[in-house]
Amino acid sequence: MNSPHKIICWKGQGPTGVSTSELSQRLQNGETCEGVELLPVDEVSTEVTRLFPSAEKHDDVLSWSDHGALHRIRLNPYYLLYDYEIHPDFYNKPVDFLSRELTRIAGHARCVIYFPTSGTCMEHPVGSVVRAQMPLHFSTKSQPPVEGAMQLPITIFDAPDRPTMTEFVAVLDLTVEQLEAQTSIRFEDDIDNLCDYKLALVQVGDYRFFVDSHPLYSPEVAVQISKNVINQTDAVDSLMTAFHLTSADLQWTSDTVKFVEHELWRQDDNGNSILIERMPCRADALAKVRMYTERGHKQLYWAQPVQTT
Repeated sequence: MNSPHKIICWKGQGPTGVSTSELSQRLQNGETCEGVELLPVDEVSTEVTRLFPSAEKHDDVLSWSDHGALHRIRLNPYYLLYDYEIHPDFYNKPVDFLSRELTRIAGHARCVIYFPTSGTCMEHPVGSVVRAQMPLHFSTKSQPPVEGAMQLPITIFDAPDRPTMTEFVAVLDLTVEQLEAQTSIRFEDDIDNLCDYKLALVQVGDYRFFVDSHPLYSPEVAVQISKNVINQTDAVDSLMTAFHLTSADLQWTSDTVKFVEHELWRQDDNGNSILIERMPCRADALAKVRMYTERGHKQLYWAQPVQTT
């Protein structure tokens, strides 16, 4: 199997002190390496044939024709090895090697996936971490769970369809590491035609968000939402409110996001309602409500949209 796009996957991290390139070579040489687990070969074979119905199995190799090439996956008890052979009619045409599908297969088997030509190693391909929906919570034990928020498996969407289904609405002034430290969100590795990046799928109320960090654009986390969502302002405000973020945590918002000012009110001991201040959005106002409430103030605080006439 000699190919410019030979890609190898294995389960487990392997022995400490061994580079991914060295571990890759050891496995292909038939060595049994510490920390590398047996693969669910039959399960992987089923997943491949599900993604590629035309795939045929001969001995330990699954093969199918697509995208102008003959694609092959060698099934070994300790690794998967992918390559392709270009059909003669496509020698002078670009051939799309199946990076996204391979990431899906590797994630399904909870494998590490290694691209020797680029030196890129994905430790958490899509599907390897989040296998079912799970409630989200804050990392600080004193704070309540994220109200109405869930993390969903990315694999409920077909990878090639994602760019056409969503659009960018905001960029948070937070990195993947910061967001994972503040909440129970766990990002997975995905790939597009440019490079690999981090991605998670979150639902807040009726809104679903792709939150991702693409190294070619920015280390911060971008927010995407379905193009079918009419009120994108409410969607972004709902996401911020759920995760106790404010407008100060936003680096950028789309022109379609036009926040509604909110007022912060207080009721004193005599029952009088007093306007304290106006805030740029609901999330900001509710953050102040939480702050005053957590300080133990006896008065009642609430937020409401600015009334327009």
